Amino acid sequence: MPQWQLIALAEGWTRPPLTFHEFGMSQKRWSYQQLTQSAETAITNYNEMARNVRMDGDPVGVASMFHQRAIGALETWRDLTMGWQENDDDARLTALAMQSSSVNI
Repeated sequence: MPQWQLIALAEGWTRPPLTFHEFGMSQKRWSYQQLTQSAETAITNYNEMARNVRMDGDPVGVASMFHQRAIGALETWRDLTMGWQENDDDARLTALAMQSSSVNI
């Protein structure tokens, strides 16, 4: 098991939902709002994980991995919603994802 997973288990972290079923979606039909909420939740959870590991001194550089996952969630959302994005959601989610890189503990 990778070092970051051992740390996560020892600290009792829970992972963000990774499947649409975990978000309560039972069919393969997702609205723009569901995709956006899913991305926002994942980004927020990864930011929190990055903050937590930074508070513990980040002995193996795990915060950077969580930041990259937040960026990955953002990029996946962008790919899925290309041409359908609304209400400055891209700017809002981008700012949210970048928070994980700027947290100074």
